[in-house]
Amino acid sequence: MEENLSAQAGTLEKPEDAGPGPDGVVSRWLMELELSTNTEKGWRESAQDALNRYRDEKDTGDASQRFSSANRFNILYSNVQTICPALYNQTPKPDVRRRFRDKDPMGKAISEVLERGVSYAIDAEDFDRCMKFAVKDTQIVGRGITRVKYEPTFGEDTDENGETFDALKFEEVCFEHVDWQDFRRGPGRTWEEVPWVAFKHMMSRSQLEEQFSEHVDDVAFDYTPRGVEEDDESQVADTFKRCIVWEIWDKDGKEVIFIAPSLKERPLKTEEDPLNLQHFFPVPRPLYATETSNTLVPIEPFRFYRDQAKELDEITKRISAIIKACKARGIYDASMQEMSNLMDSGENIMVPSENILNLVSQGGIERAIWMFPIEKIAGVLVHLYTQREQIKTTIYEITGIADIMRGSSAAQETLGAQQLKAQFGTMRLDDAKREVARYARDLVRIAAEIMAEKFSPQTLQIMTGLPVDDQMLQIMRIDAIRSYRIDVETDSTVAGDIATEQKNMTEMLGGIAQYLQAIGPAVEAGYIPADSAKSMLVGAVRRFKMGREIEDALEAISDPENQQQQGPSPEAMQAQQQMQEMSQMLQQLQQENEALKTDQAGKQEERFIQVEEKKKAFEQKDRELALKEQEAQIKAATIVDPQTQWEYDMAKERERMAFEAEQKERDRQTQIALALLSKGEEPMEAGSDGDEEMQAMAQSEAILQAITQALTAPKRVVYDEAGNVIGSETVIDG
Repeated sequence: MEENLSAQAGTLEKPEDAGPGPDGVVSRWLMELELSTNTEKGWRESAQDALNRYRDEKDTGDASQRFSSANRFNILYSNVQTICPALYNQTPKPDVRRRFRDKDPMGKAISEVLERGVSYAIDAEDFDRCMKFAVKDTQIVGRGITRVKYEPTFGEDTDENGETFDALKFEEVCFEHVDWQDFRRGPGRTWEEVPWVAFKHMMSRSQLEEQFSEHVDDVAFDYTPRGVEEDDESQVADTFKRCIVWEIWDKDGKEVIFIAPSLKERPLKTEEDPLNLQHFFPVPRPLYATETSNTLVPIEPFRFYRDQAKELDEITKRISAIIKACKARGIYDASMQEMSNLMDSGENIMVPSENILNLVSQGGIERAIWMFPIEKIAGVLVHLYTQREQIKTTIYEITGIADIMRGSSAAQETLGAQQLKAQFGTMRLDDAKREVARYARDLVRIAAEIMAEKFSPQTLQIMTGLPVDDQMLQIMRIDAIRSYRIDVETDSTVAGDIATEQKNMTEMLGGIAQYLQAIGPAVEAGYIPADSAKSMLVGAVRRFKMGREIEDALEAISDPENQQQQGPSPEAMQAQQQMQEMSQMLQQLQQENEALKTDQAGKQEERFIQVEEKKKAFEQKDRELALKEQEAQIKAATIVDPQTQWEYDMAKERERMAFEAEQKERDRQTQIALALLSKGEEPMEAGSDGDEEMQAMAQSEAILQAITQALTAPKRVVYDEAGNVIGSETVIDG
């Protein structure tokens, strides 16, 4: 019966109609659980049959025959082992970030804290194993369920007065696989309509005493493991007995109720919304193999090709029977006693004959033996093998494995053919892959929500290594604000091709380099704003798997706060500006040098003077930049020694005086050269006999060198008797 019809067969209008008091609560929930079980009864029987088929068990009463699988082709096991790795192949990584990419330092800090916390939980609590169980349950029975639990650890501690109390020692988020037989849900056509979910527990006496100590003597341990007969008292030991307990999460009442079917007078315990989750349930929307909009009753995938699987088993049985019939059998003359010895003899053995003449007269051994014809039987066997392959192909078409097989390539195929096959081979399973990724994302979101709602700041700081203040904690514990500002995602759950990923990364980096090279001049000229150029680049980077790291790097580069904290010093910025000016001047100088070669001969001297002046200006800029860089390096270091400070000041003063003297001499030489050119004469080298002015210039240059040598000579500090610096004196060699 369909769920929407069975859900209408209710007898209560409101929960109070089940009866007043605690016994009415237990009565109501036992009715709900029975109705849920009956709604999915047909599916549970089919699911158990599919599970037995996957495990290659025969569902018989005789345990010795249960594991006999002769003459059976287990196509279900093969299909599940092929499809599951295609749907889930690697552990996803949590991706917690600001929902919007605007400037939100608080949202960014909270995202980093939650991402580190969830990453630790995924690694520590074996998230990968729970996901594999859920995917495998989906492919075998049709529904996979994983639960997220909050488990605090308490220990005794003492306060200032010496009194002991239970103190919180540690907190953790756990992922727990839920067996498909131990899950019940309320009526609903879609998951959003489900009013409650329930989990079945089989608790021992020690577990009951730990959680429900006041009810241990009132419940019955009425559960025995499967395979142990109830009437066989010798096999039912006390250590195997368990008590059935149902944990019911009521979304309408925002409470969790624990009941035992053997205790109908009262619930074991009732808790008020223990986790404060946004959607209340500690499980995400289950993972369904086949989902429709009118019912939540699962469908096991084996149902779609059960008939073909039975036909496959029947053909396999016939093949086995025919192979047994294909034996070497024949008839021979009874008077030839050697024939029986010949059939029983081994290799390389000759059997003697006492009546060889009779054998020769019959035409030899070929005519003395009449073999049973097995050629027709072998022909039937060939046809059965062909039919079995056709049935397997039909099953592969139903399950989608045929698309995976089409996606496999051959060595002789071209690259285009291989890419086309790979694309088509994943098309059929894309929807299932997205559903598995959605399921993993929902589990991560619930884990992050539990951490935000329940974890203390101390636990978060220990787990993540990041500071957590009261303002961050307040934002994390408000559902609306947290969901508006924080987005929790995961990366792919399917392992990709390493070569393909490396190729995509190389293409992305090459594209970024080309983009920056093309957009850079437009940004420098002011045609395109820098923010617009960055937005276009980030939008393209987000399409790649590694886009987040590059996006964060781009944000860090363009963040004004980071530029203020980590940017260059004012001296370095000024030096960089001067270097740019020098680079522009050098380019202009090169252009003028090129123009000098093609200019008229009459303007050559004038251009020569201009070039020399610009060279001097360029060298002067270079010297000034070197001095400023040296000053910046000296200022960066902490100078505490007066001797070192005094030597630095003296060296700087000598450098300045030498530079001024050299500049004056160059100006004087330039004036002399201009005067000679104005007279129509060529400049002459200093010291030539033909010009008195040049001789005077050489003499002045010698005097200038002597002054420079005196200024640049090494000095030493002169101290008085009290140890104070009173001056300096020149150090004379020898």
